[in-house]
Amino acid sequence: VTAKTPRGPVPAAGAEVTFHPKGGSAAGRVLPTGTAAADGTFTLTTHAPGDGAPPGEYAVTVRWPQPTKITIGDTGGTDRLGGRY
Repeated sequence: VTAKTPRGPVPAAGAEVTFHPKGGSAAGRVLPTGTAAADGTFTLTTHAPGDGAPPGEYAVTVRWPQPTKITIGDTGGTDRLGGRY
């Protein structure tokens, strides 16, 4: 799966996209994720780079961290989307 994160006139570069399976627990599962490139596009990865998501229905969350200096163990800055997506 390759898609784009629209955010008005500016692509949401660095946004973290996560697919959560609907109708069941995600506990113990590897969730399909992708990080938006400078142009806002992202490719989902579940087990191997670019392998997409297994078939099914998903709820999608997007976290767009503020740019910060990253240190080892840091999870990034504050979510610019405020947890709305």
